Amino acid sequence: MGVADSSYKLAETCDVLADGIDTQRKAPGYTESGGEAATLDHLLSGLADAADNMRTAGIAASLESAKPSQASIDKATKQAKAVVLKLKKANDMITMAGSLLALTAAAASGNIPGIATAVAAVVSEAGQL
Repeated sequence: MGVADSSYKLAETCDVLADGIDTQRKAPGYTESGGEAATLDHLLSGLADAADNMRTAGIAASLESAKPSQASIDKATKQAKAVVLKLKKANDMITMAGSLLALTAAAASGNIPGIATAVAAVVSEAGQL
């Protein structure tokens, strides 16, 4: 059980204790003196404050424990972006190789329009590298 879970359980315990006191005070036939009422009111206030503090501590602990996970996500994202960039470069090189093959084939066959198209493709691909 982590700090956050413990904090939330302690907050819940404070709430249960406060509910128990309220239930007892509302029971038929229950009476209390002025001093007892003041003491119980003070105790209820203290339990409510403690519950709020425990919830705040639980939230803080949850956020703190999320930091390493966020760092891992950031690292994985950076690595994935690097891989995507490498794949794009590889794809560009494959496209360039295809354009060079088309130029070679057009030149070998003497196809002037094919040569012009292939040269334009090579120039275009070279501009993207």
